[in-house]
Amino acid sequence: MSNFFKLEHLGALTLSGPDAVTYAQAQFTNDIAAIDVNHWYPGAWCDPSGRVLAVMLAGRREEHVALVVPAWQVDALLERLKMYAIGRKVDFSSSADVCGCRDAGESASSLSYDSRRSLLIGRADCRDDSDEQARWKLDDLEARFPWLSPDSAGRHLPQSLGMEGLGGLSYTKGCFPGQEVIARVHYRGKVGYRVVQVRFDTGTVAPGTTLRHEDGSRAGEMLWSLPTGSGSAGLAVIAVGTEDGTPVLAESGRDGLSGRVSL
Repeated sequence: MSNFFKLEHLGALTLSGPDAVTYAQAQFTNDIAAIDVNHWYPGAWCDPSGRVLAVMLAGRREEHVALVVPAWQVDALLERLKMYAIGRKVDFSSSADVCGCRDAGESASSLSYDSRRSLLIGRADCRDDSDEQARWKLDDLEARFPWLSPDSAGRHLPQSLGMEGLGGLSYTKGCFPGQEVIARVHYRGKVGYRVVQVRFDTGTVAPGTTLRHEDGSRAGEMLWSLPTGSGSAGLAVIAVGTEDGTPVLAESGRDGLSGRVSL
């Protein structure tokens, strides 16, 4: 039996052709040209205001650049990226088959921020394993990987999503969409939000839900969450300076959706 299991919540895009690497280098926040072919690296695609439209894992093979993104985003991202490739020799394709593995050795490229886990695209013998897929999501939660939903795309700066700490944001690679805004925030040190874990005793909080302090003031916004027993745990973008254990309330109209920040 294959050691690889399906990650149905993820999908993939492949950019190929003579200009694929230079095109990707000019679009994404990570340094595509410097990617080690044995790893997948976090990265983001931003709009001109520096807000992140997509968070991804990027891998490279000579003239190929592969991007792993949330499955919901594959088709729209594929069409949008094509719009910026006019005049470049780049071909685009997509795949729904993203497979994960633990301790795959040299048979697959590992995650740059978690060497225990590896990814492959398009492997035919990936098995269905809901337990492994759930464990993978928990590992992403512990790594604070800020996957976006339709409700959170285009709302946050890469620094607020923790892309610096994950190694997915370069200030020396050259220009990319939103680079001036992102660099200005970096050098002036005025990032107002950061990614933290939030744990709820009951219920699951939907992505994009506003979180508030007990006094009603805005604390931040949920990115994504997972059920854990009777409650849930997830990642949220929370105001810098919020202390560990701070109570927060989910603005969802339901009773009992109270949680605490976990730094």
